[in-house]
This record gives sequence, C-alpha cells and structure tokens, in this order.
Amino acid sequence: MVSELTVFVPGLTEPILSDVNLRVEPRTKWAIVGVNGCGKSTLLKSITGQLDDAATADFSGGDGDSGGGGRGIALGENERYGYLEQTSVSGKTSTVMQECKLGMEQLTKTQAKIDELTKRMESGDISDKTVQSLADAEFLFNSLGGYTQEAEVQTILKGLGFEEKDNERLCSEFSGGWQMRIALARLLLSKPSLLLLDEPTNHLDQSARAWLANYLRSYDGTIIIVTHDIGLISSVCTSIANINKGKVQVFKNMNYDQFIQERQRRALAAQTAYENNLMEAKKLSDFVAKWGASATKRTVAEDRRKKLNRMREQGLLDPPDVSFSLERKPMMAFSEAAKSIPDEALLQMRSVDIGYRGESSPLLRNVNLNIRPGMRLLIRGSNGVGKSTIVKAIQGLSEVEVKGGISTSKSLAMNVFNQDCAQELNASLNGIQILVDEVRSQDISITNQRIQGVLGALGLSDEAMTKTIGQLSGGQKARVALSKFVLRRANLLVLDEPSNHLDIETLDTLIEALKAYESDKKVKRAAIVIVSHDSNFCKRLDLTHVATVVAGGILVEERSLRDDDFDAVPVTSTAEDKEDVKHMRNEEEDAKTRKMRLNAPRRISKLEKEIAEKEASLSLLIDEMNTAGYDYEQLIILQRQREVLEEEIEKKLADWELVSEMLIYK
Repeated sequence: MVSELTVFVPGLTEPILSDVNLRVEPRTKWAIVGVNGCGKSTLLKSITGQLDDAATADFSGGDGDSGGGGRGIALGENERYGYLEQTSVSGKTSTVMQECKLGMEQLTKTQAKIDELTKRMESGDISDKTVQSLADAEFLFNSLGGYTQEAEVQTILKGLGFEEKDNERLCSEFSGGWQMRIALARLLLSKPSLLLLDEPTNHLDQSARAWLANYLRSYDGTIIIVTHDIGLISSVCTSIANINKGKVQVFKNMNYDQFIQERQRRALAAQTAYENNLMEAKKLSDFVAKWGASATKRTVAEDRRKKLNRMREQGLLDPPDVSFSLERKPMMAFSEAAKSIPDEALLQMRSVDIGYRGESSPLLRNVNLNIRPGMRLLIRGSNGVGKSTIVKAIQGLSEVEVKGGISTSKSLAMNVFNQDCAQELNASLNGIQILVDEVRSQDISITNQRIQGVLGALGLSDEAMTKTIGQLSGGQKARVALSKFVLRRANLLVLDEPSNHLDIETLDTLIEALKAYESDKKVKRAAIVIVSHDSNFCKRLDLTHVATVVAGGILVEERSLRDDDFDAVPVTSTAEDKEDVKHMRNEEEDAKTRKMRLNAPRRISKLEKEIAEKEASLSLLIDEMNTAGYDYEQLIILQRQREVLEEEIEKKLADWELVSEMLIYK
C-alpha cells in the first residue's frame, strides 16, 4: 500500500509525484501507465526504496510534516518483492543455469542446510534434533519444488527463447537483449509474492512476449507492471493506475479498453461539472449584484452570496484536477522527404554476407535486398537472428563486416531512430541546443520556433526543453531523440524497435505520422525500413513489403502484413549459434512469383499425377517395343514416341522441383 507519497526530483519546481495513494490487494495484477517522464518508474523505485540518491520521497502529503499516521509504503506481513531492474547481467562469469538458480534463494539455502545436516550425520551426529532438522529441511525443499528445480528452470528459459545447449554458456557471451532475458528468468524463478516489472517486453520477440503474457496471467502472486505494451496490459492486467501530471488515478477491475472509456468518461464528467458550477456561480453573482442593495431582496441576496462563498471554499469553482484531464496527444509530422533519383534504388545488396568483425563466420549469408522509394518494409524475426545487424549494415557501421555487392544511390539521405538514440544525446546540452546543432546544420531553414514547436508537440514542457539531457527522464530523452528524427530531412527512414521507449500516446502519433508520410504524393521520394517485435504497432502500418530473417538468411515478400506473421517465428538463441544455422534462399518476389507460391501445393499435386500417367504410358511403350521383335519400321515409330515421352517427363520433373523449392523456402 502506498499512502500520501510525494517525490521530488532535483531541477523540477514541482514534485514528479504528488499525494499518491494506491492500495494493491494480494494476487491482483496492475498496470501503471502514463506518458514518458510522468513518474512510472519512479513509483516502482519508491516502492522498492531504490530512488536515485538525488531524489527524495516525502510521505507528509506535501505539507512538510513528518511521516506517521499510516503514511508511507507498506508491504503485507511476509510479503517479498522482486524487481526487474533495467540493467542486465553483463560481465558476469556465471553460466545461464547458475545465474537463474541465484533467483531461487530460499531453495538454495535449504539445499545448503540439507548438505550440512547430511555431513553432520555422516560424521556420527544422529541425535534426534539433527534427524528432525534434516527431515524438516527435506520437507521444505520438496515443498519448494527442489526436486523439479532443473525442469522448472528449463521451462522458463525455453519460454523466453533459450535452447538447452545455452544452459552452460556464460552470461557474458550473450547480447544485451538476451542478458535481459536471463535477468527476467532469474526474477520469475525467485517467485516473489509481489512482482514489479519495468518494461519487461522491451527485449522480447513475439514468441517470448506471448509466453510471458501467459505465464503472468496464471502467476500466483501480485503483479505491478510498467509497460507501453498494450497487448501485455490487455492480456494480463485487471486494474490500472494512470499517472498524469504528478497525480495518480486508480481504475480498479478494468481491462485496458474499459480504462480508456472510463478515463474519457471521468474527464468529461469533471469538465461538465466544472462548467455547470461556473454557470451557477454566474447566476448567483448576477443576482447579488442586482439585488444586494434592495431592501426587499437583501436577505435573499445575502443567502446567494453565502452560497457563492461556499462554492469557492469547497473548490467547486476551481478547474478540474489535472488527474481528471486527458493527456494532450502529441502532434507530429515529418519534414519533407529529401529528393531521390526516380526509378533508382536507394540501397541495394546483392548476394551479401553480413557479420561482425573478428567473428569466424558471417551471421547472414547471401542477402539480397533492394530498397526503393515508396517501399514500406518491415524486417521481422526472433531475437539474435540478425535483424538489427541488417540495419547496422544499411547504416554502414564499422562494427559490421559486409562481403559482397552493396551499393547506394548518390541521392541517399538516411535518418535512423534506434534503441540507442536517446543514450547518444550529449548529456551536457538541452534539447533545443542539440536540435539547433544537429538539425539546423543540415537545413538552415529550420527555425527555433519550429524546433520548440516539435519538442512541445511531443509533450516536453518549456521547463524540460531548457534542462540538460542528463537531467531528463529516459522517456523525455526518447522524445528529444524522436524530435531530431522528425526534423531531419531524409529519403530513407530506418526505425529499429521504435516502440521500446515511447509511451502509448507518442507511439500512436508516430504511427499516424508514418502513415501520413508522403501519402499525398503520387511519386514517392522516400522509403521506410522498420524492425519491430510489436505486433500492435506493425499491424497499424501501411506496409508494402515484409522481410523474414531466419536460418541465416532473409526472405523479402512484396505484401502487407498477415495475421499469422507474429504467431511462430523460428527462434535462434544468439549470434554465436550461427554455425548451426542452415542457409535460406533469398529472393524478392514479384506478383507472378507470389501467385506461383500460393498455387504451389495444387500445382505439385497436378504435376505428380501427370508424371505418374506419363511414366505408366512409357512403361507400356517399352513393353510394346520389347514385343515388336524385328519389325524395325514399328520400332522406329515406337522409339520416337518414347523420346517424346521421356522429354515430357523430364520437363514435368523440372517443373516439380522448381515448385517444390517454393514450398521449402517459403
């Protein structure tokens, strides 16, 4: 339970959280939502006592009193919380299995006690006390699931995308995204009664997201999640706390759709009540002004004056509490696309091998990718298969080694928004200074007013605009990075997991801006390339192409997104597994090829029937030739018929192989 919590952060004139009251019942599942920088992660850190050193929590309700009187943060008796921190297990020399077992602390301690008591008994201590202590420890070990520990660890690791051979690998061998999965697995295995998760799906592909949602739905404990993942909220959470301008509004026993409707209803109700009160106050004031001096109506006027004063004292004439107001939806429009050369590819890869410098073999082989103006391409696939590696190759980053033919148009102007953009901002400058330095250097026509307008439209207050990047929250930094992405002119927009660090409202705005980008242009100048695991985000985009990265290759299809595209993308745990990966045929499909692929099963069945019929005819023809004896004239005729049949069979077999390959590499 959180009572009258107020949190102050240095540099802000107002508290980031004010008079927060939140009661979470056992075994309920809550989502904390709100725009970036509103204090969602701060609330979790307040619950765990892990606020940054410079931040202060006050439980006086903001009046300066000391705590007491039930104020503060209270966990129920015997409650134990577990918190998914936004730090990984990088650099640890433990194996995946060892790291996961660290989360099972009580089980580990019980096992150690059993080992100690067993040694004592082997040394001759067979006292009743020792025997009973060992029996109690073994009973506790069994009740904690000690004898199924290995299976439980394996189940959770498999659900998060790991393979059994990963168990004995060092945590340090994995990429950052996979290290976060290890941290999540360790937390889930600790089975706290209160599970606190801060953006748990940021580094998960769709398969792992689906598994996690199913696991949390049946979790026997209390859950509080900070997330922008609407799918996770809808699937798991039954109550929602919405943070808006430092205030927390509680929506108990509601799913996400119900929350949206109720929030709208409350906001409208508060505004309507306020407007009605103003109308009533005006009538009272007008009556007092007109009849206050009247001898006959002075008493009535005095009563009206008192009523008006009571309305003021009760706050009925104050604007609605900010927590009842709806967040202002950010407005965003990209700068006009840079010019491109008509009918020329912006970037083209021909039979390219892509990997990392120093690695023994490439991660992806024989990649063919042709990015042209007007293309809206989604690159999908599981974590670790090489999606972001392709993006790095497109960017031409030095850490990636590319072998083969890759060419770019002279007109190429690339703009990238990725998971690291916010971290790459200069921490000593404010948002306005960064945009002036980095955007105006490219386009001198961009004014300070335009820069401040974009920052403001994306939800940054005047105060936040003048703060250094180092003083901003993670969400506010993401908005500065997005402003930079929006303002820079380009003809190739590249977005790598854009939904990971944007709040729901900003993400909605980004989707609308991407859909509107060049939508009114008959001849397109620009292309968009997106890497994302977020099915809700991807399904709302007007895609023209879908690329699937799997088994060391990439298949590019000219089509929109299908409902099953996020159902079952094959999982390869990490880049280090690439020596076990089979290569995949790469091709860019035109309309004719797609039609052939869709008709492949029916075509194969027909070909097999025709081949069987012709082979039967050939067999009969050979029998007839065997019985022709020395009738050379007849044999010549039969031989010509045989050659025709064999040629037809060869052609049918070649067609069969071609169509079969379409199914193999689909």
